[in-house]
Amino acid sequence: LFSEKKDFKSIELDSPSVTEEGLRWILFGKPVTRNVGLGQVSVTNARLELKHASVPVFAAQLKFDEEGAWSSIAIESNDRTTKLNLASKGESVQFDIDARSFKIPFGSKLTLEDWTAKGTVDRNGLSLSEFKGFIVGGFLSGNARLDWRANWSLTGKLLAKQVDAELLATGVLSNARIAGAATYSMQSSESAKLFASPRLEGNLVVERGTLLGVDIGRMLQGRGIRGDTRFVDLTAGFVHERGATQLRQLHLSEGAMSATGTVDIDAEMNVSGRLAVDLKLDSDRRRGTLAISGTSKNVKWNKQ
Repeated sequence: LFSEKKDFKSIELDSPSVTEEGLRWILFGKPVTRNVGLGQVSVTNARLELKHASVPVFAAQLKFDEEGAWSSIAIESNDRTTKLNLASKGESVQFDIDARSFKIPFGSKLTLEDWTAKGTVDRNGLSLSEFKGFIVGGFLSGNARLDWRANWSLTGKLLAKQVDAELLATGVLSNARIAGAATYSMQSSESAKLFASPRLEGNLVVERGTLLGVDIGRMLQGRGIRGDTRFVDLTAGFVHERGATQLRQLHLSEGAMSATGTVDIDAEMNVSGRLAVDLKLDSDRRRGTLAISGTSKNVKWNKQ
């Protein structure tokens, strides 16, 4: 303790509480003195006081270089559901995370299960080069860039596979799985409202399912429209912005029957649209038009 340089082989901290300012100092601060040598620091029952996310109580192991700056941090939650590894890379921090469950912050209502991600963070923002997780019965992956310099912004790409169509389009689609790819962006002056008005644009594919509430083949044969329509595939381009969704270049097919058109769903979940349907028979070809109205929970079909 009284020597010119103090070398500690190990230090143990119990129940520290770290604020956001303290976390920034730990990650990006410079050593205040070179006269202290640290071997390994062990932390138990630590808490992070974050405004935008809830972090479980955790333990951590910190290693330091010869200059007294940390080189790596290994974190594990006390309930063993979350692991986080950090590595110092000069002015940035490289990290990878593995969590059994992750509730997306900034006003989102989404939770990803078995979530993994890797990326970097610096004073200006955070980049995820890759993330993966399970959501609404399917698989979601992509990348992200979160910037907090002037205003808050989040941009990136998404890829979805095997998402249960019934969870996203209750009463419209059944026995179907949705896959899709999209770009997304959102901005806000307040971090808590970042997810209030996201914009997504991309394409979706639904392989083998049932369109509920209308029998297109029966309608074209003049026998009414009540029933359901089985299809081999359904594809569409989409834009979701300010709570409203536009489906464009929608195409549905099942054998000799096909349908094309557009559908709009406004921010109040009112539905409007039109489908041009076509049925090719051995010696005949029949065409018709379906008008779509109602709400997302009560879609109405009418022959025109």
